Amino acid sequence: MKTIKRIKINLSTYFVIALYIYSGYFYVFTLFFLTFLIHELGHIYFIKLFHFKIEKIDVYPFGGIIKIDKKINCEIYKDLLISSGGFIFQVIFIFISIFFIRSKVLLDINVSLILLNLIPLIPLDGSKIMFNLFSRYIPYYYSLKLLYFLNIILYIVFLIYGIKNSSLNFILATFLLIMFIKELKNKKMLINMFYLERLLGDFHYKKVKYHQKVNLKKLKREELSFFFDKKLKNEQEILRNKFDNCSNI
Repeated sequence: MKTIKRIKINLSTYFVIALYIYSGYFYVFTLFFLTFLIHELGHIYFIKLFHFKIEKIDVYPFGGIIKIDKKINCEIYKDLLISSGGFIFQVIFIFISIFFIRSKVLLDINVSLILLNLIPLIPLDGSKIMFNLFSRYIPYYYSLKLLYFLNIILYIVFLIYGIKNSSLNFILATFLLIMFIKELKNKKMLINMFYLERLLGDFHYKKVKYHQKVNLKKLKREELSFFFDKKLKNEQEILRNKFDNCSNI
C-alpha cells in the first residue's frame, strides 16, 4: 500500500490512455499496460532484493521512472541489475507468452518496449546501463560528461529521424529531450553528492589508486584514491578541505 501511494501518473500519460481508448485500441492498451507492469516489476524486484527503498514512481507514456533511496557509490553490479531488471522480466514474459498466451500483438509490444528502452537516452534504461558500464572503467565525473555528450548527439539524430519519418517519434523525442534537459541541470549537484558520499560514507572499495596530482575528477566508483600533495593524502582529506573551504565562503 505504501508503494501505491508513492506512484504519480504524469498528465501526458492520461492523455495517451484516453487517446488509445477513444481510438478503439483498448485491447492494445491493455496488453501494453500488462507489458509495462511486468517491466516495472523487474526493476522493483531487484530494488527490493538489494534492500533499497522506493521513494517515488513516476508513470510516463514511455514507461516509469523509479526514484530510489540509494547511494551513487553503491556497487556497480547492483545498479546494472536494477537497470536491467525490466528487460530480464520482459524476456521471461516473452517466453511465457509464446507458449501460453500466443499473441503476436503482445509479442510486438514487448519487443518494441525492449528496443525503446535499450536506446541509451536519458532517462531510458539504456542510458543507466551505459553509464554504469562507463563507471566501471572511467572516473565518475568523465562518465557523466561522456553520457551527456553522447545523449546530445543521439537526441539530434532522434529528432531529425522523427521529423522525417513519424510525428509520433518526433513527439516522443521532444518529450524525452525535455527530461534530459532537466537531468542536465542536476549535473553539478550529482557530482557534489558523489564527492560528499565519498567523504561521509563507508564504502567497500575493490581497488586502490595513487595519483601524482590532486584531481578529484579522477575519483572512480569502487576505487579508493590517494594523492601526492607534498605528502601522501587519501581522498577523504582532500574532500574534507574542499567542503570546509566551501562552507567558509
